[in-house]
Amino acid sequence: MPDVPLIHRALVAAREGDLQGLQLLRKKQELLQGLHDDFGATCVHYAARGGHVKVLEFLMNKCSMRANVRSFVGATPAHDAAAMGKLPALVWLLRNTDCTLWDRDKDGATVLHIAAR
Repeated sequence: MPDVPLIHRALVAAREGDLQGLQLLRKKQELLQGLHDDFGATCVHYAARGGHVKVLEFLMNKCSMRANVRSFVGATPAHDAAAMGKLPALVWLLRNTDCTLWDRDKDGATVLHIAAR
């Protein structure tokens, strides 16, 4: 059987929009800011991909996580929300964080380019 990379339960909770699970992990001090997957995606990336605005609010406002953290391909959470068509999450990130439509990934694609695809 091939090796399957393990994913931290905080990333799973963010992906699934499990706010209660994330609150419990924070209470147990298991929700770390530097946590990321093998591709550099953080809890904020995962919440953005899933379109989970309440989770984004929690991660930013209660856990002091940042939205301008980039994955290893240079994508911000706004890139991920745009790529997945999660407009409410994208709008929230653009209005409430330092993410912009003009942020570029390593291929030079802006959030606006990704949203238009």
